Amino acid sequence: MSGRVPVTLALLAAIALALGPIRGLQYGLTEWLGFLRVVAALIAAWGLARRAVWARGLVTLLAVLALWAAWRGWMLPPSFRALVPSYGVWRAGRVLGALLLTGAAAASWAEQDAASRVA
Repeated sequence: MSGRVPVTLALLAAIALALGPIRGLQYGLTEWLGFLRVVAALIAAWGLARRAVWARGLVTLLAVLALWAAWRGWMLPPSFRALVPSYGVWRAGRVLGALLLTGAAAASWAEQDAASRVA
């Protein structure tokens, strides 16, 4: 497996995670924690590109947190959904970002496992 797959998936996850916060800025609402997730995904992609040891752990942690956040966003009560601008886009960005981060984590660990078998 090419080392570019986890990096590409992490970059795509950063783009997907940015959908909600950027859409919120148009309404004058800012989700700073959302921008922090985007920055963390970009740092993880940078670390994966450099083949840093800590990057696999960071992308795995981000994947777990993103899956939890996506589930929490999916289960948001209907009365609160009206408070979120473009709820469908916000939820889709979270779910897609979580899935892409999970793929990046799996690909990075599979790459590391394959490298250890060869050595």
